Amino acid sequence: MSTREQGVVPATPRIRQLHGDCTSAVEEFCTWVCSAFENDPITLPASGGDISVSEYIYRSFVATTLLEGEVFVASHADSHPDAIDAIALWFPPGVDFLSSERQQAVWEDVFGKRLNADGRCFWETQYEHAVHQATTRSKLSANELTQMWHLQILAVRPSMQGRGLGKALVKDMQAKAVGQKMRLETFTEKNVKLYENWGFEVVGVSDSVVTEHGAFSVTCMSSI
Repeated sequence: MSTREQGVVPATPRIRQLHGDCTSAVEEFCTWVCSAFENDPITLPASGGDISVSEYIYRSFVATTLLEGEVFVASHADSHPDAIDAIALWFPPGVDFLSSERQQAVWEDVFGKRLNADGRCFWETQYEHAVHQATTRSKLSANELTQMWHLQILAVRPSMQGRGLGKALVKDMQAKAVGQKMRLETFTEKNVKLYENWGFEVVGVSDSVVTEHGAFSVTCMSSI
């Protein structure tokens, strides 16, 4: 899942990794993340049509990534050094979102328990099937995909979009993960074009999934 960003970075963003107790950073992130994803085609289906619970989707993503992945945030050069203007959630090779009982327990406590029946159906059936379909259609093998860094979420504060923050977070991980590829799933053609400009290519696409709260498809991409 990723938000749209266009434009050229006017100054080098400040990037840092979050560890352990980062409550204040998460709270700031939650002040803008829902508006960043409000036009994403899976926002309503993922919340079971109840937009009031959508904030907890992103809280659960951060919580699970802090357990077994890596969370990086960026602040614009004109912002306060501690500002959360963009965030990237990464899982390292061999680990993925909800791939362990620890992650599943945290996800359930933070978000899952708030879901209605439609939301459960989305996460347990529709989303899982679409992601599986996109990845199995990939020209890359399952083993190759498993050995990549996985970008679970890239989000940029709406007022800061177009200033190069998302690109900076992706390029930062590319510099850290020398010799290792990256993959992601996205849900809009605009994001596909964006990631292609950053050195990714489409490797698999799911069929359109029609839910009670909108339709979506999954595009799987990997770094070239």
